[in-house]
Amino acid sequence: QSFNQLKKVYTLSSFEKHTASENWKKVVQKIQTGHEVPDYIELPKIKKTGTVFRLTPMLRIAAAVTIIVGLSFLFRHIVFSPEQLIVSGADLRNNEPYQLADGSEVYLNDDASISFPENFGSKSRELTLKGEAFFEVQRNEKFPFIIKTNQTTTQVLGTSFNVFSDARGNVKVSVVSGVVAFYTKKRHKVELHAGEEGTFDPATNEIVAEKINDPNFQAWKTGMLVFS
Repeated sequence: QSFNQLKKVYTLSSFEKHTASENWKKVVQKIQTGHEVPDYIELPKIKKTGTVFRLTPMLRIAAAVTIIVGLSFLFRHIVFSPEQLIVSGADLRNNEPYQLADGSEVYLNDDASISFPENFGSKSRELTLKGEAFFEVQRNEKFPFIIKTNQTTTQVLGTSFNVFSDARGNVKVSVVSGVVAFYTKKRHKVELHAGEEGTFDPATNEIVAEKINDPNFQAWKTGMLVFS
């Protein structure tokens, strides 16, 4: 749908600037002369510019081989690679959790999304998060629950916590219950307990742990604001 919309915009914006005025002049002339005016105006075709390449037989063969190799790689990737599932907050109703295969529940903010393999929970419990989400993780000693967000990793066994991330690379993990391990690619690691939060700043590449001071960090999920 997005592609078709952009295609229409591109097509309409690719005509010469004087096209609209020239068409309007034609309409006015036909009205003044008494000619019947159609209910549509045929716009001129886009003038294509560029160089025309003529392929030699060898180049045609090389192009065909390249296409076949590319398609075979794509087919192998689609058929034999674990399928990545993507769930968006825009697809869920307000305060509606998405239940993962291991029984854990994820609440996604409107602009958030998670991606994970189709076999999630069978051999591992790892997913990638964009945006903000609240997790209620089922405990599993064998497979830790791992969340990749920007340059950080959040790892738990079973607990509830909120993870916020933005396009600039900032990440904040706020723990409601249990214990959460929060670390960066450089293995800078902090252990967060209930009532604590860790904030990652991409500018310093450091994580700062402190008490949760904002009583409304879950307001996007609960729909409730606390005033003092």
